Amino acid sequence: MNQRGRSRTVGAGADVATVVRRGRAAGGGAAAGGAPPRVAPLAARRRLVPWTQRELAAAAGVSVGTVRGIEQGLRRAPHPRVVRALAAVLGVPPAAVAEFRPVLGICPAG
Repeated sequence: MNQRGRSRTVGAGADVATVVRRGRAAGGGAAAGGAPPRVAPLAARRRLVPWTQRELAAAAGVSVGTVRGIEQGLRRAPHPRVVRALAAVLGVPPAAVAEFRPVLGICPAG
């Protein structure tokens, strides 16, 4: 348990739907009012939920190493499936994640 009173890890048998619901209930997801979400780094989007890298990876069906690599700038061109999965579980369009913009052919500056 962490200071917020919830478990910080997601095991291999974790219920991903519960993790996603918990994240969205905590404020994750698209901006309200129909306004396009601001461009933000993946780590900042993840922390808004709040999720660990492991929790985000489990919810998106990717490895923790993939999430870590994208956040640290080691993976500059993630696979389109990874881009879609991470954006979907965070509840934002892929263009709202700074690291995904170059892959999408969009100027990195928001």
